[in-house]
Amino acid sequence: MPEISHQKLQELRNTFAPLIGIKIDWLTIPDRALQGFEPSQIAVIINTLLDGILPQIQLISTNEQNQEKLKNNWITKIT
Repeated sequence: MPEISHQKLQELRNTFAPLIGIKIDWLTIPDRALQGFEPSQIAVIINTLLDGILPQIQLISTNEQNQEKLKNNWITKIT
């Protein structure tokens, strides 16, 4: 398997940087429910949900902060 160059890694970081810090306020798990889960289980739940949600990226741009972060990003819903 060929190695990924530092330049390619930097391009990927730059491309996905706007997604860092995106707030998804409509996806919550009640505090009391969290006590029954291990951190890795929460990660699996959230990652699975995000896999389904990302094709509908416009759903995460429901607040002004997210809209600002995403406005110049190539990630959009393809219809």
